[in-house]
Amino acid sequence: MIIGQIDYLNLLPFDIFVKSYDSSLYLRMKRHRSYPAKINRLFLTRRVHAGFVSSIITQKQHKNNMGIVAYKKVQSVLIKRQNAHEICADPHSQTSNILADVLSLKGEVIIGDRALRAPNQNEYEDLATLWYAKYKLPFVFAVFCSNDYRHLYQKITRLFLKNQPKIPQYILARYAKQSKITPKAIGSYLQNIHYRIGIKERKALYKFFRLAKKTNKS
Repeated sequence: MIIGQIDYLNLLPFDIFVKSYDSSLYLRMKRHRSYPAKINRLFLTRRVHAGFVSSIITQKQHKNNMGIVAYKKVQSVLIKRQNAHEICADPHSQTSNILADVLSLKGEVIIGDRALRAPNQNEYEDLATLWYAKYKLPFVFAVFCSNDYRHLYQKITRLFLKNQPKIPQYILARYAKQSKITPKAIGSYLQNIHYRIGIKERKALYKFFRLAKKTNKS
């Protein structure tokens, strides 16, 4: 089993859950750790069996009812619009760059832990906030998809959604040191992240697909 693992803080709860759910399974899982755009390529070429992949590539994939969802704000997907005349895309992203285009925004897009560490946060705008202001819907940044071992991954994701773990303080402290983001800021950020994809989230996802198609980006 090979899983694509994005090295961002928003997937820390899932990583902790899988380890606590079945430590032997956790040890058997091989991991490709990288940024979202790289995980997308690995998934589409079947070099990983499952993982959280950018929502824009999931239209024809086997989707679980789990993803990375934000309501009103996300904090880790930002755009700096000062004196901007075009999109300066983040090379680590696909969905976020297309979201900026769908919203007819120009500027520098930054994602992930880099966005959380960005100085002068007041110079940036939150793309999830801008999406919600326009469509009154959450935004689905990634979806957990699988192209093999589907029954196993369906079981794991279903259990995770029922039993999302609390992050132990020692793990929080370790990740704070690694990411150079304070434990308080990590806790505040993770409160913005939701994982269940239900009716409203699917509506938002398919709306994004339609808008992306109109801009010829999907």
